[in-house]
Amino acid sequence: MNAKPWFRRQRIGFGFMPQTWQGWVSLIVFLGILAVTVTVSQRLGVDESSGRNGAFLVAAIEIMGFMIFVRRHAKIDDDVKSKK
Repeated sequence: MNAKPWFRRQRIGFGFMPQTWQGWVSLIVFLGILAVTVTVSQRLGVDESSGRNGAFLVAAIEIMGFMIFVRRHAKIDDDVKSKK
């Protein structure tokens, strides 16, 4: 892992926010890949229901993969340690 994490926890709400240019680039690339997946699945969907199901499955896998990526490149606050 790099010396400076790419993402940090949000102060309000859930999730992580990019805090370096690498984090922003990875977020933009992820959104681009997700947009291409949705567009291609809409254009290649032979059957309406199977096209939607396949697009949903691929998008879910992409989102889970990006969540794992973000977690590995994120700064995790020591909230638990500070409460003790």
